[in-house]
Amino acid sequence: PVEVVTRGALWRYRDGGAEPPVDWNRVGFDADAWPEGPALFGREEGGEATVLAPGTGARWFRRTFVVAEADAVTDLRLDLIADDGAVAYLNGAEVVRDNVATGPITATTLAATYRTGAAERAVRSFTVARSALVDGVNVLAVRLLQASGSPDASFDASLTATGATVDTVPPSLPTALTSPAVTASTADLVWAAATDDVAVDHYDVFVGGTLAAAVGTSQAADGGLARAHGGGLSPATTYS
Repeated sequence: PVEVVTRGALWRYRDGGAEPPVDWNRVGFDADAWPEGPALFGREEGGEATVLAPGTGARWFRRTFVVAEADAVTDLRLDLIADDGAVAYLNGAEVVRDNVATGPITATTLAATYRTGAAERAVRSFTVARSALVDGVNVLAVRLLQASGSPDASFDASLTATGATVDTVPPSLPTALTSPAVTASTADLVWAAATDDVAVDHYDVFVGGTLAAAVGTSQAADGGLARAHGGGLSPATTYS
């Protein structure tokens, strides 16, 4: 078994608000504008790595991962923490409902029941159909739902693939890094795309040695410079 998505991983997320576009749970969706943070996500329960904003509506999470040979995978297991309920998707196909009634999922869908106490952080395991897996980049997406009026939340997930081939060949180094637009507080970055024998999942952008952004294309607007320095930059200073 190989954990292709690990507990405590970084996820792109939408913290409430309007329903995202219909393709939010598919590989081709551009989620670079969504904030990114580590699990455990939550609110009002303690110990969260990423604290969610107040609200009782839905939240959306997505995480990409690479599988070298999808046909080699014999079993998939999703381990899920969801307070109060969740719908999980693999490459846009619904694969798990946890404490959510059957029927269409809409912007007003709620979890079926309240979870309290130990049940709010309990890990529940589900067998996932592997038919939705593809060679290369895949996306696991989860819609977290609250019961009516419930203000607290918790979310984390891992996905384990039995028979998955571990990709041991690294991608080529990105090259030709340039900054086509620079302001007093930002620096846009563009570079030549890397290549890989399976697929390039994403690029990590570091500012001063600290991870500032993870992007799916070979460019980064702002490059995370202002964000990494709390929006405050000093004049006549070199930043890397």
